[in-house]
Amino acid sequence: MNPIHMSGLAAKAFGFPTAIAHGMWTHAKVMAALQGRIPANHTVSVEFRKPILLGSTVAFRAGMTDDRVALSVTNRSGDRVHLTGQVVPLADSIS
Repeated sequence: MNPIHMSGLAAKAFGFPTAIAHGMWTHAKVMAALQGRIPANHTVSVEFRKPILLGSTVAFRAGMTDDRVALSVTNRSGDRVHLTGQVVPLADSIS
């Protein structure tokens, strides 16, 4: 439990203007959005870039590149990247 995710006051003490979304929550939401669209057997890698302030509206983008799904979470205009990543199917799941 980290207070910067629950309390604006605690978040301000660490330099954030308000509480921030937990990165792993964001990762889980991304994976939930891809459910049923990716192979059952895969690896996922993500990079957390900028925190998401609670109350913000974000955009999720995903697209195929070669044999993998590239994904990102940004602000609405796309100029502030919060998370990037990729989903790569394991060799035994490629048909």
